[in-house]
Amino acid sequence: MLPVRGTETGWYKNLRQAPTLEMRAGQQALTTNVRLIEDQSRVAAIVERFREKYGASQIQAYYPLINVAVEVPLPSSHYGKLW
Repeated sequence: MLPVRGTETGWYKNLRQAPTLEMRAGQQALTTNVRLIEDQSRVAAIVERFREKYGASQIQAYYPLINVAVEVPLPSSHYGKLW
């Protein structure tokens, strides 16, 4: 995930204090520990994947500060079940 305002994003600040995320879809729920990515070469690689998927203009328009990313590991038992 890319926080819209990078390190200034409220939910990113919360994850720095407690790196746990709960996701819900219908009756399914998953709680997982996230990995905060601050290494700029890794962030750049993630941003490139977002640009490929959504287009460079969309990323530029909606992400004014891109200096971090968040990795959300999903256990294999949840693939295809949440989304």
